[in-house]
Amino acid sequence: MLKALSRNVRDYLRHELGVAAVIFAIMLPVIIASAGMAVDLAVVYNSQNRLANALDKATLAAASSSSLDAADLQTRFLAYFNANYPAGKYGTPGIPTLTVNGNTMSATVAATVPTSFMSIVGINSLNISAASTVVETLAGVEAVLVLDTTGSMAGNNIAALRTASTDFINIMFSSITDPKYLKIGIVPWSETVNVAPYALGLNPDGSTFETGTSFFTTPLITPDPYEPTASIKYGTGDLDWWGCVQEPNAAAIEEDNSSLMWPMYRYQETTPGTSCQKYNCVAYNCEAYACETYECKKCSKGSPNTTGGCSSGGTCQTAGTSSNGATCGVPGTSSNGAACKTAGTSSNGATCHTSGTTCLAWGTTPTNDTDLPNTGCTSVPVLPLTSNQTALLAEINALPTANNTYPDIGMVWGWRLISPGFPFTEGASYTDPTWSKTVIMMTDGNATINTNASGEGFTGYTTGISVTPTDQNTHFDNICTAMKAQGIRIYTITFQSAINATTQQFYQDCATNPSMYFNAPTNADLTTAFQAIATQLGQLHLTQ
Repeated sequence: MLKALSRNVRDYLRHELGVAAVIFAIMLPVIIASAGMAVDLAVVYNSQNRLANALDKATLAAASSSSLDAADLQTRFLAYFNANYPAGKYGTPGIPTLTVNGNTMSATVAATVPTSFMSIVGINSLNISAASTVVETLAGVEAVLVLDTTGSMAGNNIAALRTASTDFINIMFSSITDPKYLKIGIVPWSETVNVAPYALGLNPDGSTFETGTSFFTTPLITPDPYEPTASIKYGTGDLDWWGCVQEPNAAAIEEDNSSLMWPMYRYQETTPGTSCQKYNCVAYNCEAYACETYECKKCSKGSPNTTGGCSSGGTCQTAGTSSNGATCGVPGTSSNGAACKTAGTSSNGATCHTSGTTCLAWGTTPTNDTDLPNTGCTSVPVLPLTSNQTALLAEINALPTANNTYPDIGMVWGWRLISPGFPFTEGASYTDPTWSKTVIMMTDGNATINTNASGEGFTGYTTGISVTPTDQNTHFDNICTAMKAQGIRIYTITFQSAINATTQQFYQDCATNPSMYFNAPTNADLTTAFQAIATQLGQLHLTQ
């Protein structure tokens, strides 16, 4: 019986193994096809990623070269795509298409990837595709134009600067979809910078600026040599304060210090001393005196002549008077006691007859001169960061030209405009990753010195201020270094050919990197530089 049972078990096992072999033989092609399909799909997946990546890079390359004409743009686009998706290695791509619509570039492409194992079941290739859209925008950009308005900029130079700066502003605003993500400020500079009316806590229309906190104080030298210090007011009159300020000390020249108060700029002719150099005028000389003798109206003999007498030896019987239209034969003079009919004034060139006791300028020797407290003051004030394109263009159109070249004063106020701290708080935080900060510094000349006063302070009074162009360049270099340490990007431009190699090197060193320095010897070069900077400030955002 045991033998019979053992025989039955062996027969059963032989039967089952035969069935399993049959099933395995049937399933083997399916297993092989499934494994091959997995391999093919992995290849296709890799090719799909490679295709999308190549299209993204090609579209970004085209967007960064948007100034090219259509043919060159297409050539650059295809070159980048083919370099990143070589035909044959990842399948066979079709010709990618690039569509340009304003500041948006869209691209699509399809490709065919051959299969190795899926062909067993009749699938010889798989189709893949990709799409990419790049939008060139200017979201989150703060930029301050620090513009040279010194005397050497007069004429064609200032006209070229206005044109180039206008192009820059228009390019920036035409490239964004929402102006709230773009803020631009302007600092016109010479030997001083004008910060009014903001220094009074006011906007130009008289409304409150920021919190309404003022940041100016009394002049460095008191009492004021022009008016009682307490009587100085902001305005446009000769003796008013126009809005320029001086640094309170030499260290402040290189600082963005939110605790400072800046003294009003009040020009003085010489090193301050104990004697008065210029007094106010109480009485001016006379321009026209009363008439002493009028021409004769009636003669005893002959006829009246033009000198008040008579011809043919006659004598005057009736003298003329001012009421009968007779002309004056002998005008009055100061020596004959005649009364003054028309007193001279400072506007018509009359000299001072009697000086007053109010000192207009302190110096070592008293003298009369025509310098006034705003001599050297840049007449157009800064414009804080704003999204108002109209206000920016108006500021550019009003740029003045006068005075000496103090790049350190211009640059430090550019820093103060873009920094988030007082006195101008429109700038985003240095740590805000959604905003970039850029300063564009431009000049047409080498540093020059005013031997009396500037926005730095008074020569011989403020210890440590610039007394040579080298001093200015040192301040300028230190300011640039401090700004870059805060993450501020700096572009620099030297304009016209009169700038020496030393100045050019300082401006190149100031830029964030050498490629961000532009030497513009001609008007056309200046426009090109500003356009290039505006293009580089464009932020490219991959939207798909």
